[in-house]
Amino acid sequence: MNKFNRSTLLIVLLTLLTVYSFFSVALAEENLGRWATKQSMTTSRYGLKVVELNGKIYAIGGFETDFLNTVEEYDPATDTWTTKTSMPTGRYLLSLTKVNNKIYAIGGVGGAKSVEEYDSAIDTWTTKASMSTGRNNLFVAEMNNKIYAIGGGASDTPKNLVEEFTLDSLSICNKPTNLKAVAGDKEVGLSWDEVEDADSYIIKRSETEGGPYTIIEEDITGLSYTDRTVDNGTTYYYVVSAVIDSDESDDSNEASATPEGSSSGSGDKAILRITMQNGKINEYDLLMNDVEDFIDWFEDRA
Repeated sequence: MNKFNRSTLLIVLLTLLTVYSFFSVALAEENLGRWATKQSMTTSRYGLKVVELNGKIYAIGGFETDFLNTVEEYDPATDTWTTKTSMPTGRYLLSLTKVNNKIYAIGGVGGAKSVEEYDSAIDTWTTKASMSTGRNNLFVAEMNNKIYAIGGGASDTPKNLVEEFTLDSLSICNKPTNLKAVAGDKEVGLSWDEVEDADSYIIKRSETEGGPYTIIEEDITGLSYTDRTVDNGTTYYYVVSAVIDSDESDDSNEASATPEGSSSGSGDKAILRITMQNGKINEYDLLMNDVEDFIDWFEDRA
C-alpha cells in the first residue's frame, strides 16, 4: 500500500471514529433523565433493604406471606440476579450497612435485636452480638470501625435510643496487597506483599470473577504459593487473607490467570522464580529464549 493510500485510510478511520463517538454520546444524552426496566428480582417482597457492595446490589430480607431471610445479588453489568446464602434470621423493615467489605443486617420485624454479618467473598453469614433493645425501621451509620444504631420503633412505639457496636478486631487487620497471579502449564503462581505481624496466609480461589471463593490452602507462612490443582484453559480468580493472632483479615485484591500448556509441546516456556533478599518471591511466565537471555545477563554480571 503506497503512502497516499495509507493517508487516505487513516483519514477514513478517524472520520468513522469521530462519527461513532458522536453517535454514542448522542445516545447517552438521549437516555438521560429516563427510567429503564431491568431484570426483576426472583422473589417478590416488601419491607426489604438493599445495599451496594463491590459493584453488586444486594436485596435482603422482606415480607411476602411471612418474614423472609432471602438474599439476592444483582449484577448491573449483566442485568442478572443470583440467589445467595439466606440470612439466619428472616425479617423485614431491617437496616443494612456495609463495613470493610461486609454487610451487616440489624434489627427489623422478626429480627428484633439480632445483628448478622454477611461476607460476600465466601457467601456466608455470621451471627454477631445482639443489640440491647429490639427495634425496626431504625437507621444505622458506620464511623471509625463502629456501627451506630439510631432510633426506630418496637410495638408501634418510637424509640430515641442510640447504641454503638464495635466491630471485631478481625475487621481492622491489614489485608494483603499487590496480589499477582502468573499462569504456567497446569499451574498458577501467586505472590503478594507482606502484612506486618501476620502469622500465616489463606489462599482462596474461584472460577467466577468476584467469587464466592473456596479456601484451597491455609497456614501459608511465605509470600508466594503455586496452585497445581488447576486445568489448562480455565480462568481462575484468587484472593489472599492474612491471619494475625487467630483473626483473619479482609481479602486482598483479586488476581486472575489462565494456565495453558506449551503451544509447541517442546517446553518452550518456563516460570522464572526470583527470591529477593527480603524473602519475597517474584514469578514470571517467560519464553525460554527470554529465560536464556536473563541467565546470560546474570552470568555476565558475575
